[in-house]
Amino acid sequence: MDSNTITVASLNVQGNGNSNKRRQTFNWLRSKNYSIYMLQEAHSSEETSHLWASEWGYKSLFSSFSSNKAGVSILFNKNFNLQIMKTYIDKSGRYMGL
Repeated sequence: MDSNTITVASLNVQGNGNSNKRRQTFNWLRSKNYSIYMLQEAHSSEETSHLWASEWGYKSLFSSFSSNKAGVSILFNKNFNLQIMKTYIDKSGRYMGL
């Protein structure tokens, strides 16, 4: 793969609140070595997003709503140079924009 290529993956995780499932999901994503991962239906809350960011270990953005519905995340890998200039994060946990 060309060093200038950015790869993106999108996945509906159908809830990521369980720590074992989240660890397995994060490990699987890391093994794929994409540049950016977009997760839907993460079911994260504002309280859990900080924990999840530290578990991911790289840059990440979360649009959290509740622990039992909605929530999207964008996880970035360390395999490319990233500079985020501006973000828009929906308060209802349905979408984000960069």
